[in-house]
Order: sequence, then C-alpha cells, then structure tokens
Amino acid sequence: EADPDNGFVHELYGRVAQSVGEPDRAQKHFERAARVEGDRQAALMALGQLHAENRNARRASESYEQAAREQASHGHRAARIYTGWANAELMRRRADRAARLAEQALRFEPGHLQALLTRGEAALMTGSATTALSYGRKVLEIPSNKEPAAQVLVARAYAMQNNNAAALRELESAVQ
Repeated sequence: EADPDNGFVHELYGRVAQSVGEPDRAQKHFERAARVEGDRQAALMALGQLHAENRNARRASESYEQAAREQASHGHRAARIYTGWANAELMRRRADRAARLAEQALRFEPGHLQALLTRGEAALMTGSATTALSYGRKVLEIPSNKEPAAQVLVARAYAMQNNNAAALRELESAVQ
C-alpha cells in the first residue's frame, strides 16, 4: 500500500535519484522527507550534501544548520553535520565560521578526518599556515591513513610559509 508521508521512503528515493544523476528529483524527495515523519535530520543532512555537490553553498549551509537544530546529535552523526556545515561555510568564503564549526565537529569526534581537513583548509583561508600544518599532520598521523588531501594541505601550508622544498616533498609523497 502506498504511503506518501513515509519520510524514510522519500529519503531513500532522494538518495537513489541523486546516485543516478537526478538532483532535482532528489531535492524534491529530501525536502519531503524533512517535512514528514521519519528521520528529518538525516533528510536535512542529505539535502545539505546535495546542495554542496551542486555548489549552492548558501542552501547547503542552511540545510546543515537545520539538521543541527532538528535534534540533539552525538558522536559521528554530529561530527558529519558540523563538518558539512563547515564545508558549506568554506564555500561561502567564511573561514572563521567554518573553523568554529569544524572545531565543534571535532568536539564530537576528535579524529574525524574530514573535520580535521576542513579545519586545516579554514586555517589556510585565514592565512595561518602553522595551524593548517598542525591539522594536516593530525590527519597523516591517523593509523593506516594515506589521505592525499592531507598531504596537499600540508604542502600548501609549507608553500604559504615559502618552504617550497618541504612543499615539493609532500607533493611527491602524495603522488608516489
């Protein structure tokens, strides 16, 4: 029997539509899922991700902010919400706010890889190569992690400090 107010079905429909390259259909179903019974927070997170993928930073930021306010979250889910929000703020060139949101994500999950990278990117955007290096190195210290984005972040921070030899070493390591 059809159930037009099933938020879980609408969220799944949105994810499938997104995966097959139908962002308008995905958006419609994520928005519906956020209005009806179900996991509204998950629907808002998915909507934020969709807007970010479509380079709509303002709408991505709004969706993640709504997700954060929807219900209390902890651990990995909260870290994902605040990291997504921080990335949307980076897209809007709001580095200070992005840094605060990434730090909030790290309070929920201190080793959250994407939050560490986002915090490092925010540091670069504000001109703090030392802070960017610190966050990039934290990512590289995670066991069994070979995240090229962290090596690129570290290389960019070295370049900002005019330490081009160190920047080149990091980049060489990233492509080997």
